[in-house]
Amino acid sequence: MSTINVAFASNDLYVSHLEMALFSMLRNAQKNRFAIFILSSDISGASKSRISRVCNLYGNADVHFIKLSSETFSKLKILKHFSRDMYSRYLLPELLGDEKKVLYLDSDTLVTGDITGLYNTELGDNLAAAVRDVGITKDDLQGYTKKLELDDKQYFNSGVLLLNLEQMRKEDIAKRLVEETDRLSDKLQHPDQDIINLVMRDRIKELPNTWN
Repeated sequence: MSTINVAFASNDLYVSHLEMALFSMLRNAQKNRFAIFILSSDISGASKSRISRVCNLYGNADVHFIKLSSETFSKLKILKHFSRDMYSRYLLPELLGDEKKVLYLDSDTLVTGDITGLYNTELGDNLAAAVRDVGITKDDLQGYTKKLELDDKQYFNSGVLLLNLEQMRKEDIAKRLVEETDRLSDKLQHPDQDIINLVMRDRIKELPNTWN
Protein backbone atom coordinates (compact mmCIF):
# COMPACT_ATOMS: atom_id res chain seq x y z
CA MET A 1 0.00 0.00 0.00
CA SER A 2 1.45 3.35 -1.02
CA THR A 3 1.47 6.25 1.42
CA ILE A 4 -0.33 9.53 0.84
CA ASN A 5 1.63 12.52 2.16
CA VAL A 6 -0.56 15.34 3.48
CA ALA A 7 0.65 18.57 5.11
CA PHE A 8 -1.22 21.15 7.18
CA ALA A 9 -0.10 24.43 8.75
CA SER A 10 -1.78 25.15 12.08
CA ASN A 11 -1.55 26.62 15.55
CA ASP A 12 -3.60 26.37 18.75
CA LEU A 13 -6.29 28.69 17.40
CA TYR A 14 -7.03 26.37 14.47
CA VAL A 15 -6.82 22.97 16.18
CA SER A 16 -10.60 22.47 16.26
CA HIS A 17 -10.74 23.09 12.50
CA LEU A 18 -7.77 20.79 11.93
CA GLU A 19 -9.39 17.98 13.93
CA MET A 20 -12.39 18.07 11.58
CA ALA A 21 -10.18 18.23 8.48
CA LEU A 22 -8.23 15.18 9.63
CA PHE A 23 -11.32 13.24 10.72
CA SER A 24 -13.13 13.86 7.44
CA MET A 25 -10.07 12.96 5.36
CA LEU A 26 -9.23 9.74 7.22
CA ARG A 27 -12.83 8.59 7.49
CA ASN A 28 -13.30 8.85 3.72
CA ALA A 29 -10.14 6.93 2.80
CA GLN A 30 -9.77 4.11 5.31
CA LYS A 31 -8.08 1.79 2.79
CA ASN A 32 -5.15 4.18 2.42
CA ARG A 33 -2.08 4.83 4.52
CA PHE A 34 -1.31 8.46 5.41
CA ALA A 35 1.79 10.33 6.50
CA ILE A 36 0.53 13.57 8.03
CA PHE A 37 2.84 16.53 8.58
CA ILE A 38 1.74 19.37 10.86
CA LEU A 39 3.76 22.56 10.39
CA SER A 40 3.69 25.15 13.14
CA SER A 41 5.83 27.70 14.95
CA ASP A 42 3.56 27.60 18.02
CA ILE A 43 1.47 24.59 18.98
CA SER A 44 0.99 23.24 22.49
CA GLY A 45 1.37 19.72 23.82
CA ALA A 46 -2.37 19.60 24.51
CA SER A 47 -3.10 20.45 20.87
CA LYS A 48 -0.67 17.81 19.67
CA SER A 49 -2.48 15.24 21.81
CA ARG A 50 -5.83 16.20 20.30
CA ILE A 51 -4.44 15.91 16.78
CA SER A 52 -2.77 12.56 17.51
CA ARG A 53 -6.03 11.19 18.92
CA VAL A 54 -7.83 11.89 15.65
CA CYS A 55 -4.98 10.43 13.60
CA ASN A 56 -5.19 7.21 15.63
CA LEU A 57 -8.94 6.70 15.11
CA TYR A 58 -8.67 4.43 12.07
CA GLY A 59 -5.12 3.15 12.50
CA ASN A 60 -4.11 4.32 9.04
CA ALA A 61 -2.13 7.49 9.76
CA ASP A 62 1.26 8.46 11.17
CA VAL A 63 1.50 12.07 12.33
CA HIS A 64 4.70 14.13 12.35
CA PHE A 65 4.93 17.54 14.00
CA ILE A 66 7.44 19.88 12.36
CA LYS A 67 8.31 22.89 14.49
CA LEU A 68 9.36 26.03 12.66
CA SER A 69 11.31 28.83 14.26
CA SER A 70 9.20 31.90 15.03
CA GLU A 71 11.92 33.89 13.26
CA THR A 72 11.63 31.97 9.98
CA PHE A 73 9.15 34.40 8.41
CA SER A 74 9.49 37.31 10.83
CA LYS A 75 10.36 39.75 8.03
CA LEU A 76 7.38 38.85 5.87
CA LYS A 77 4.22 40.91 6.03
CA ILE A 78 0.95 39.60 7.48
CA LEU A 79 -2.54 40.95 6.84
CA LYS A 80 -5.79 40.87 8.80
CA HIS A 81 -6.50 37.36 10.13
CA PHE A 82 -3.59 35.73 8.31
CA SER A 83 -0.88 34.11 10.42
CA ARG A 84 2.76 33.83 9.39
CA ASP A 85 2.26 30.08 9.53
CA MET A 86 0.59 30.42 6.10
CA TYR A 87 4.08 30.81 4.62
CA SER A 88 5.23 27.45 5.98
CA ARG A 89 4.03 25.67 2.83
CA TYR A 90 6.84 27.49 1.00
CA LEU A 91 9.36 25.30 2.83
CA LEU A 92 7.79 21.91 2.15
CA PRO A 93 10.37 20.93 -0.52
CA GLU A 94 13.13 21.29 2.09
CA LEU A 95 11.18 20.09 5.12
CA LEU A 96 10.15 16.90 3.31
CA GLY A 97 13.45 16.38 1.54
CA ASP A 98 12.93 12.67 0.85
CA GLU A 99 9.42 12.98 -0.60
CA LYS A 100 8.49 13.44 -4.24
CA LYS A 101 5.13 15.10 -3.62
CA VAL A 102 2.72 16.19 -0.91
CA LEU A 103 -0.88 17.33 -0.73
CA TYR A 104 -1.14 20.59 1.20
CA LEU A 105 -4.55 21.36 2.74
CA ASP A 106 -5.64 24.41 4.71
CA SER A 107 -6.49 23.32 8.23
CA ASP A 108 -10.14 24.41 7.85
CA THR A 109 -10.75 22.16 4.84
CA LEU A 110 -13.69 19.74 4.97
CA VAL A 111 -12.93 16.58 2.97
CA THR A 112 -16.11 15.03 1.57
CA GLY A 113 -14.65 12.06 -0.33
CA ASP A 114 -11.62 9.84 -0.93
CA ILE A 115 -8.62 12.01 -1.87
CA THR A 116 -6.71 9.17 -3.52
CA GLY A 117 -7.67 10.36 -7.00
CA LEU A 118 -6.44 13.85 -6.22
CA TYR A 119 -3.14 12.60 -4.82
CA ASN A 120 -2.55 10.38 -7.86
CA THR A 121 -2.90 13.28 -10.30
CA GLU A 122 -0.03 13.19 -12.81
CA LEU A 123 2.03 16.37 -12.46
CA GLY A 124 4.69 15.92 -15.14
CA ASP A 125 7.07 18.88 -14.83
CA ASN A 126 4.35 21.12 -13.37
CA LEU A 127 5.18 22.55 -9.96
CA ALA A 128 1.71 22.00 -8.55
CA ALA A 129 -1.91 21.17 -9.24
CA ALA A 130 -4.77 23.30 -7.90
CA VAL A 131 -8.36 24.44 -8.43
CA ARG A 132 -9.04 27.81 -9.99
CA ASP A 133 -10.14 30.47 -7.46
CA VAL A 134 -13.56 31.50 -8.76
CA GLY A 135 -13.97 34.08 -5.99
CA ILE A 136 -11.34 36.34 -7.53
CA THR A 137 -13.90 37.59 -10.07
CA LYS A 138 -16.17 39.11 -7.40
CA ASP A 139 -16.93 42.81 -7.80
CA ASP A 140 -14.74 43.89 -4.88
CA LEU A 141 -11.74 42.14 -6.41
CA GLN A 142 -12.21 43.24 -10.01
CA GLY A 143 -8.86 44.19 -11.49
CA TYR A 144 -6.90 42.91 -8.52
CA THR A 145 -5.07 40.16 -10.40
CA LYS A 146 -4.22 42.56 -13.22
CA LYS A 147 -2.24 44.68 -10.76
CA LEU A 148 -0.15 41.58 -10.15
CA GLU A 149 0.03 40.90 -13.90
CA LEU A 150 -2.00 37.72 -13.45
CA ASP A 151 -4.99 36.42 -15.40
CA ASP A 152 -8.24 35.79 -13.45
CA LYS A 153 -8.63 32.53 -15.38
CA GLN A 154 -5.20 31.36 -14.27
CA TYR A 155 -5.43 32.33 -10.60
CA PHE A 156 -5.56 29.32 -8.29
CA ASN A 157 -6.72 28.61 -4.74
CA SER A 158 -3.72 27.79 -2.54
CA GLY A 159 -5.82 26.04 0.12
CA VAL A 160 -5.67 22.73 -1.76
CA LEU A 161 -2.31 22.21 -3.44
CA LEU A 162 -0.72 19.07 -4.78
CA LEU A 163 2.96 20.02 -4.76
CA ASN A 164 5.65 18.49 -6.95
CA LEU A 165 8.39 18.63 -4.31
CA GLU A 166 10.99 17.02 -6.53
CA GLN A 167 10.60 19.61 -9.27
CA MET A 168 10.38 22.46 -6.76
CA ARG A 169 13.72 21.45 -5.28
CA LYS A 170 15.33 21.31 -8.72
CA GLU A 171 14.25 24.89 -9.42
CA ASP A 172 14.84 26.27 -5.91
CA ILE A 173 11.21 27.40 -5.73
CA ALA A 174 11.18 27.81 -1.93
CA LYS A 175 13.80 30.54 -2.12
CA ARG A 176 11.96 32.33 -4.93
CA LEU A 177 8.67 32.25 -3.00
CA VAL A 178 10.23 33.93 0.03
CA GLU A 179 12.09 36.52 -2.07
CA GLU A 180 9.01 37.51 -4.06
CA THR A 181 6.85 37.76 -0.93
CA ASP A 182 9.34 40.19 0.54
CA ARG A 183 9.70 42.19 -2.68
CA LEU A 184 5.96 42.58 -3.36
CA SER A 185 4.66 42.78 0.21
CA ASP A 186 2.90 46.14 -0.26
CA LYS A 187 0.86 44.89 -3.24
CA LEU A 188 -0.48 41.66 -1.76
CA GLN A 189 -4.02 41.01 -0.52
CA HIS A 190 -3.73 37.22 -0.26
CA PRO A 191 0.00 37.00 0.46
CA ASP A 192 0.95 33.34 0.06
CA GLN A 193 -1.69 32.64 -2.59
CA ASP A 194 -0.67 35.64 -4.69
CA ILE A 195 2.98 34.67 -4.60
CA ILE A 196 2.37 31.00 -5.37
CA ASN A 197 0.40 32.09 -8.43
CA LEU A 198 3.13 34.48 -9.51
CA VAL A 199 6.15 32.24 -9.01
CA MET A 200 4.43 29.14 -10.40
CA ARG A 201 2.73 30.95 -13.27
CA ASP A 202 1.98 28.59 -16.20
CA ARG A 203 3.28 25.65 -14.13
CA ILE A 204 0.12 24.87 -12.14
CA LYS A 205 -2.05 22.07 -13.49
CA GLU A 206 -5.73 22.95 -13.21
CA LEU A 207 -7.81 20.49 -11.20
CA PRO A 208 -11.56 19.92 -11.64
CA ASN A 209 -13.73 22.01 -9.35
CA THR A 210 -14.64 18.75 -7.58
CA TRP A 211 -11.50 19.28 -5.53
CA ASN A 212 -12.40 22.80 -4.43
